[in-house]
Amino acid sequence: MKKLIIFFTLITNFIFGWCYGGGEHPTYGPEEQWCSVVSTQQAFIIFDTITFNGEAIDNGTEWYPNICSTQDCDILGAIYNGQSIGWTYMPYTNGVITMVVQLNDGTTDATFGYPAINAAFDPIITFNFYDASEGIMYYNVASSGLQTGIALFYGDMNITGSGTECSSNGAIFSPLEEYCLEGIGCNSSYSEFFDAIGDSNLGCIDIEDCSGEISGEAFIDDCGNCAGGNTGLAPNLNGCVGCTYESADNYNPDSQFDDGSCDFSPACEEVEYELIEGNNLISYTGIDNCSTIDALGDLEVNFVIGQGQILTYDNEIDEWSGNLTNLSNQSGYWINTSESINDFTWSEDCSGEISGEAFIDDCGNCAGGNIVLTPNLNGGCTYESADNYNPDSQFDD
Repeated sequence: MKKLIIFFTLITNFIFGWCYGGGEHPTYGPEEQWCSVVSTQQAFIIFDTITFNGEAIDNGTEWYPNICSTQDCDILGAIYNGQSIGWTYMPYTNGVITMVVQLNDGTTDATFGYPAINAAFDPIITFNFYDASEGIMYYNVASSGLQTGIALFYGDMNITGSGTECSSNGAIFSPLEEYCLEGIGCNSSYSEFFDAIGDSNLGCIDIEDCSGEISGEAFIDDCGNCAGGNTGLAPNLNGCVGCTYESADNYNPDSQFDDGSCDFSPACEEVEYELIEGNNLISYTGIDNCSTIDALGDLEVNFVIGQGQILTYDNEIDEWSGNLTNLSNQSGYWINTSESINDFTWSEDCSGEISGEAFIDDCGNCAGGNIVLTPNLNGGCTYESADNYNPDSQFDD
């Protein structure tokens, strides 16, 4: 039995933390700031649904309201007079969400500041909502009365952001005491000045920006890049991304990041061959898929045959006909001419080099030949501040 108790203690300490005085707190987000001591007198609030801006929240799934084994559930906290008196990961049980609120039972010392429900007091509590995916706390999102004996049915709660609700002791025969928390402090759990209650005015002065600078002003811009601040990158400048290769038709000197959109249009000229009258078998060394007619230019030929296809020229109607509409790089073709031609031009490669061997690779980049880019082996992260920076990458992918 002792081993079982020790094991249970280790597990529960992992899924929720113990508070001094006999309570529990979340193990992330609000953590100890939401310690709520277990009282002998409790109230229960039942919600039909809880949503955030009309969207589903990240509920806990376990039957116990204070267990989130994945450590990424959103959390709803009950706040009274600047202290947490209950919290839940909001799991659905029997189709509803039930929150337990601890009350002043008159005997447990740590509950003396909790709300009391009797003939003289009808207290109001407020709720704070912790968005775990963003690490953000929303204050005073709603309020509720309490009752004992039977649960209070709240209905639907849709959280839209921080509010101005106040808790109160609900005094009936004496002056009413309201406890209003401004919620103007640091609402980010990534800061050591994180305020999970709403009674602090300290800002999140120690939060790092996206470049890792404390209190920096860099941020992730619309292009998904860390820009501004001291990064040296102007946010969203000229769309941030574009073609950064000078030899491309759509080169943009203002682009800071290459997006793979570079267009290297085929320039079918400049490579010279000597052709004899009749049939000539030569290799096509130009840009792959170049138009056959464009590649031939002004050359007077009778027909071109290759790859099981043919393109013929009809002098009577001055038109080309056939299915050899495009040429394949490094493939051989038969060209039939009526006379010898000493300066037939075929094409230059994508880098502009005469008879060059550079070509458009699978990444859409002009590579190979005398280009310093290795085909299909150059992409990677070229930004030194990134976790996956690759000093061998020749272009950013």
